[in-house]
Amino acid sequence: MSTHQSPKVSRTSSEMSADTQSVSLPMEKKQEIVSKYKQCLSLLKNGVGVEPKETIESGDFHIWLEDDDGKIIDPTPPPYSFFPKLEYKKWSMSNQKKVWSKYQHIIKNMTKTQRISMKKNLYKNPKIRQCPYNVYSYWCYNKHFKIVVGSCGYYIDNNTIFWEFG
Repeated sequence: MSTHQSPKVSRTSSEMSADTQSVSLPMEKKQEIVSKYKQCLSLLKNGVGVEPKETIESGDFHIWLEDDDGKIIDPTPPPYSFFPKLEYKKWSMSNQKKVWSKYQHIIKNMTKTQRISMKKNLYKNPKIRQCPYNVYSYWCYNKHFKIVVGSCGYYIDNNTIFWEFG
């Protein structure tokens, strides 16, 4: 197992706070952004979210779709709209199959009415933190896409990715 150093962060939390002052947002939204940024910095300093991890047991993963050219289609809304740039990393095919087969089983055990309702509702209005069901719903209407399991992180600044999912 390799040891990881904390990544170099290109902005301090006070610089992030100053950045939010110049943007026209409600004060509570600005505070939320600075708070989440500080939380990410603290976690990164402690080695959390530094790099993607293939840990099936923890249930910590993300699921998205790709076309034949590798273009990512992610129907799940990002949890933090103020960190809109995302990064994706596929897991090994065997681990992808293990995770997705679990959700295929869950979906298969739903009643037909539940599956139809889920497909319609989540296709139109995908939910945060419901990636398996959002992806399934989108895929049902777009079967030419491949389902992909892996890690997803977001850039908290221009150079620093916080790997929150997986």
